[in-house]
Amino acid sequence: MDSLRGRLAALVGRDVSLALVDGRRLDDCWLVSQPRARRVGTAWVVHGGEDVFVPVEAIADVWEDSRARSRAA
Repeated sequence: MDSLRGRLAALVGRDVSLALVDGRRLDDCWLVSQPRARRVGTAWVVHGGEDVFVPVEAIADVWEDSRARSRAA
């Protein structure tokens, strides 16, 4: 389960950082959902209070962001 899709699935609902293939990073994101089928090719994250849909092909790496604030209210 070390594939990118597997790691995304394991991190749904958590604060994450994404490294993109173009060299950019999205830090302090909340991973709302990941692609459930190969035909659906985007991950949904909330970044800076905005919904962002990132194509899986554009994601080089994903990891849990331990610096992020807890989302529990």
